[in-house]
Amino acid sequence: MNINELLRGLSADERFARLADFDPARMDYTMRIQRPDGTICVIRNPKEEADGTLTDKQHVIGDGTAVLAVGTAFFDWVNKIQLTIGIDIDTNDNHASGLDNASFERTLDAVRRVPWLEARRSTGGKGLHLFPKFAYPVDVASRAEGSALARAAITLASRVAGFDFKAVKDCAGGNMWVYRNDAAATPTKSLKKQLRH
Repeated sequence: MNINELLRGLSADERFARLADFDPARMDYTMRIQRPDGTICVIRNPKEEADGTLTDKQHVIGDGTAVLAVGTAFFDWVNKIQLTIGIDIDTNDNHASGLDNASFERTLDAVRRVPWLEARRSTGGKGLHLFPKFAYPVDVASRAEGSALARAAITLASRVAGFDFKAVKDCAGGNMWVYRNDAAATPTKSLKKQLRH
């Protein structure tokens, strides 16, 4: 079966709203799957050559394979556009080097001051994922350009909020899980309304 067929049966609950917009035929992905023999492996697409050429690996998945996690960097590599970027912020509840409660609250307060940042709980339920809302997709030719866009978005958000998002982020512009079979019960729906005073 192909990737679309594999994803068809995944849960459509509100925790995985970003999965509904995910199109593996044109978007980059990282998937953790479990084969029928119990082997767990990670597959990624597209393949990027040293010269920057991107090619579809055309993964074919055997019947009985289970999806454990689906992630993307929101890079539409076919059309060479970046749809958004993800900024991951961890707490010390889920990562040893994450933010303590006071620092996390200061970060949430800064997010309130940036109207174009969407905020969601992480799939684990304890961290925070931020997504800039672009007025239109941004032209990028490679993953490296997507990473540069992420750095620029963090710099701009920091200026708007008067807060150093770069200092509190775990990663930005890379893979963000849009589905995990072991996701926390806490919905990853938008927190923006909850963050307003």
